[in-house]
Amino acid sequence: PQPTAKQESVAERQPEYTPRPEPKPRPVHAPVEPQREPPPSRPEPVVTGGELSLDAVKNVWASVRAAIHKVNVPLAAMLEHCLPARVEGDKVVVNVLIKPLMKKLESKEYTSLLESALGNALGTQVHVRLTSGEQAPEIRRAVEQDRLLEEAIKMGGEIIKIEESEEGS
Repeated sequence: PQPTAKQESVAERQPEYTPRPEPKPRPVHAPVEPQREPPPSRPEPVVTGGELSLDAVKNVWASVRAAIHKVNVPLAAMLEHCLPARVEGDKVVVNVLIKPLMKKLESKEYTSLLESALGNALGTQVHVRLTSGEQAPEIRRAVEQDRLLEEAIKMGGEIIKIEESEEGS
């Protein structure tokens, strides 16, 4: 029996095989050099008239910590527990709020990194002196205004951070 027009043979139902064309070879390109960012421009000096001030240091403190974080994460983490306390000529006095960190922060490597980052941010060469146990001005003011804090310190308590509270909370 011959297949009728309605019946198809198995061979007729399979699609015809068409060979795929050979893929064309890709052109060989010379390696592309990654684009390099231009070197960072030296920031405008924050210190004007040759006078280094505590306000200038406080204004750049967060950016100094961020710059240090890029090259030395442990130092940046320790600086979270430090505050600029005062300026004495070209020396920035930094108060270490957690005493056990003093020994680590006093290393030549860390002190040099901090001096370099502060100097770059301020636009002038500075030296750093670390202190521990000194109360930063904002802590001194808080203690003077709150007798309870004063008593806590007399009993051996330590204030490590002052946070401003919102009114009514």
